[in-house]
Amino acid sequence: MKKLLTLALALSSMAALAQQTGNVGIGTKNPDPSALLDLSSTTKGLLLPRMTQAQRDAIKNPVAGLIVYQTDQGIGTYTYDGTTWQPSNAKVGSALVAGAWDKQGNAIDGTDFLGSTNGASLVFKVNNLRSGLIDFGFGNTLFGYRAGIALTPSGGDGVNNLAQGNQALQATTTGSYNVAVGGAALYTNVSGSNNTAIGFASLFTNRGGGNTAIGASTLYSNDTGGSNTTMGQESMYSNTIGSFNMAYGTFALKSNTVGDANAALGFEALKGNIGGHRNVALGSQALVGNQGGSENIAIGGRAGAGNVSGNRNVFIGFRSGEAETGSNMLYIANNETVNPLIKGNFHATAPWVKFNVKVAPGSPTPTTTGYLAIGDFDTAPGGAGAGGLGLPASFSGGAYRLYVQDGIMTEKLKVALRNSADWADYVFAPEYKLKPLTEVETFIKENKHLPNVPSADEMATNGIDVTKTSAKLMEKIEELTLYMIDLNKQVQALKAENETLKSKVNKY
Repeated sequence: MKKLLTLALALSSMAALAQQTGNVGIGTKNPDPSALLDLSSTTKGLLLPRMTQAQRDAIKNPVAGLIVYQTDQGIGTYTYDGTTWQPSNAKVGSALVAGAWDKQGNAIDGTDFLGSTNGASLVFKVNNLRSGLIDFGFGNTLFGYRAGIALTPSGGDGVNNLAQGNQALQATTTGSYNVAVGGAALYTNVSGSNNTAIGFASLFTNRGGGNTAIGASTLYSNDTGGSNTTMGQESMYSNTIGSFNMAYGTFALKSNTVGDANAALGFEALKGNIGGHRNVALGSQALVGNQGGSENIAIGGRAGAGNVSGNRNVFIGFRSGEAETGSNMLYIANNETVNPLIKGNFHATAPWVKFNVKVAPGSPTPTTTGYLAIGDFDTAPGGAGAGGLGLPASFSGGAYRLYVQDGIMTEKLKVALRNSADWADYVFAPEYKLKPLTEVETFIKENKHLPNVPSADEMATNGIDVTKTSAKLMEKIEELTLYMIDLNKQVQALKAENETLKSKVNKY
């Protein structure tokens, strides 16, 4: 009887809820026409069936659209889509925080964001290790597994660092203003500041400051070296304490360890340099073999490539001076020849070269050695054969400053005298003794040349000194003038004597 009474009451209640429109309202007398069941309340909610995941999965033949509330694992509302149970977007996380982000994404609007609403730093973790940090207080921005992990958002000394990449800047504690982009970039850096490393393992062992390294393994071994700038795979790879270097190109300055103030531009430029300083290499493999040489300049592919320890060389042009191993040399060429069109030596005691120009070198007092030689010479102009000039060995290169093969053509030539004593005006001095013509005649018969004038053999042996030869010619002209004056006096005397004789004859 009790069960029948309960059923009758339930049917009575359902009848009271039913409306002519065919829908039901609970808590409202006017259910929405579009709803089969309209629930309205400001103090209560709808309670779905609650069950564990195991209980949910045990439901036999669930119909599509069936909704339950799961109480464990991924807590929240689930809807069966005919194939599997799907979580709703309005899911409650395991910590029962409403509005959590779904691992498969959320539908968001312009007001949604990931982050904080207070002054706390934002931290990301992978494998429970910090792998991302936007530091509110000290300006560090770090992304990547263990990137900058030693920097603490609570207030280490390092500030305004940027790290992006697996373990980039992972050891830094007090270093500041560093940029590390790439896996293991600035990996062991602790206190170095103002460094920029872009590329895998760039500035890997760095402790120095002010370095810029772009490219995989650039400045890899750098220890305390500072103010270096390099770009290109493994450029300046071995540098440890060298500073103020600049390298652009794959393997440029790769072996440099302690050299300072070098500049290398090009593939393998200055690749072998270890301790050389202030070298400039522009071109693929320029100065590639240099190890300890300093203050060299090489411009052109493989220019000065063979130099190892030579200093202060200048190589200009493709393969110029490629085989040169000495110091203070000048090469201007477009191939590897050891005797190019222009070759020189800056040293004060340099041997002769094909094109040698010296302008009073030396310090602190300039020297006067050196000469200019123009022609196809392979040896010094001085010495046997005068280097191809076809002259005797007595022509010493040390006494002259200009050698020209085949001759000189010019519209004007002016020869300066050191002083007036080098000219022949001494002939007109009262004390000058003019040889009698009989003595001159005798000398000519015996020597076959004028007195005080070099013979043909002497000229062939020693050459013609234009200044001395001109002075000797003027000496003979002036002597000849004196002879003519004397002869004129004798002629005038004879004429006078002849006139006297003629007048006497006429009287008789």
